[in-house]
Amino acid sequence: MARKRKLRNNRNNIAILGGLFVAAFTGGIMINASADLIEDGSELDLDATHSYSIVTSYEGVDVRGVASNDTRLANLYSDRIIVTNQVPRGMTFEKFGETNIADKCKGKVVDLNYDETIRTVSYAVEGLQAGCEISVDVIVRTPKEVEDEATKAQDLRRDFYVQAKATENGIASARSNLAHTYIGNDVVPLYKVNYEFTGDIPYGVPELPEQTRYSKGALVEVAPNPYVPGYSFSGWSAGEVPEGSDSFTMPANDVTLTGTFVKNAEAPYYKVTYRATGYVPANYYAPATKTVAAGTLFRLDQLTKDYAPENYGFSGWMTADAEIVDDGFIMPEHDVEIVGSFNMLSPIEETQAPANRGQKHTVTYKPNLPAGCKDYNTSPAQKSYFAGEAIHISANKPICDDYNFKGWQIDSDAKIKFINEDYFEMPSEDITLRAVWSKFSVQIK
Repeated sequence: MARKRKLRNNRNNIAILGGLFVAAFTGGIMINASADLIEDGSELDLDATHSYSIVTSYEGVDVRGVASNDTRLANLYSDRIIVTNQVPRGMTFEKFGETNIADKCKGKVVDLNYDETIRTVSYAVEGLQAGCEISVDVIVRTPKEVEDEATKAQDLRRDFYVQAKATENGIASARSNLAHTYIGNDVVPLYKVNYEFTGDIPYGVPELPEQTRYSKGALVEVAPNPYVPGYSFSGWSAGEVPEGSDSFTMPANDVTLTGTFVKNAEAPYYKVTYRATGYVPANYYAPATKTVAAGTLFRLDQLTKDYAPENYGFSGWMTADAEIVDDGFIMPEHDVEIVGSFNMLSPIEETQAPANRGQKHTVTYKPNLPAGCKDYNTSPAQKSYFAGEAIHISANKPICDDYNFKGWQIDSDAKIKFINEDYFEMPSEDITLRAVWSKFSVQIK
């Protein structure tokens, strides 16, 4: 008889650095009744359909410092999150099951797809409300027999590992817990597969693949090579696994796969130049030309709309030479010109005497740090302005580990007249701007 199970988490969620808002909702998840829920560490039935859920959670802190949760939802929403999951080798993808989100939450799943050539499920989560989670059920079928045609040496047990990944804007990413199930003998000896970096480990290296366990004779697929800009990776290898192998047959002992990073001393370098057009302010100076190695992630200087001199608006930096994603791009093998344009914003007449402008009022920036964040004192300083001045919301970004700064919101009962999304007209009173923070995670249930 088929056993009803639920797949549990076996480690904490991982937050993405660099872009989204708010935390995990703990409501129940409805699963397609035609498939058995699978449980972490459990034995599955042969030739049977089973179901697991991929859950995307969205966390953040709203403008008044309130963390969103399952009882209090902030009016914050995610950007586009791409979720992927490779179906374990030996299992067959059947179909997508239900998509579930709490009634009080907002968000949607689009572009559901299964690529048979790489055995990968993918979809996008859009507009997920802070304090909510959205789940997608995946229905799979186990093989008809324990024996693996690829090895023939293993006929006692086959192990399956399920993990999901989420990516925002192609740069920031996170991975879920690793869920483990099997078919066959539950007392057969299992041997560990570990991964280690050797030699000099560069900054920004991704997390190591998690430890897995297999029985003798099982086919083990080697994890993909990690990528660090400006470095080459040797490939994973061990005594019994040649460098560059995609898979190997598990011996009757533990295996540690190692790999080494080598700096690309001969990587070609190209120039990044900036040019401003339109009504360019007299006191504006373009960022200096940079020399950048091909393949390196390059972050734009003074990325605006977030930057402009007083009383000027800015279109933001654009280029036809590379694809800008989340304030940066991967340097191509050619020079890149970055172009932006200015426009003038209702300037205050400089001939107006300060005495006629009345009293100045202050703009205060509050970092509004999420719990556990260290204050790096990176918030903009308090400044004073005359009523009616065009105020540019500061581009200075406070820092909080594991959270992404999304921008400043005005925390005031004053009636604020906005000139555009980056400028407002100074009212006749003091005002406070609070930081908005976000992060998201993905898990298997």
